[in-house]
Amino acid sequence: MKKAVYFLSIFVFMVCLLSCSKNDEEYFLSGTMWEDMEDNVMKTIKFDNATCTYTISSAVINIKTTISYDYSIAYPKVYMESQTSGYADLEGTISGENMIVVNTSKSTTIGTFVKQ
Repeated sequence: MKKAVYFLSIFVFMVCLLSCSKNDEEYFLSGTMWEDMEDNVMKTIKFDNATCTYTISSAVINIKTTISYDYSIAYPKVYMESQTSGYADLEGTISGENMIVVNTSKSTTIGTFVKQ
């Protein structure tokens, strides 16, 4: 009887451990929006299940550009790979309600985005 309880305990533990899949980690950003405003330019990143959009807009010079990315997470890092040729991949580092985003081609910070 002790062996049966022991194996049942191990089985329950393993089911609980395995139920935390990688998908849960990837989708924790799903539905979130992050913004950075600098020099009258609004930069927004909106996350869906496995994709995100990066939008740059300015009412002053009347422009708006949206770029789509596939993303993956290795917390606290977020890796965003452009779906469109010619646009740089981005890397974000999350710290609390902030995410510092870097253009990986130029290794330059494009902004500190705040979770909305």
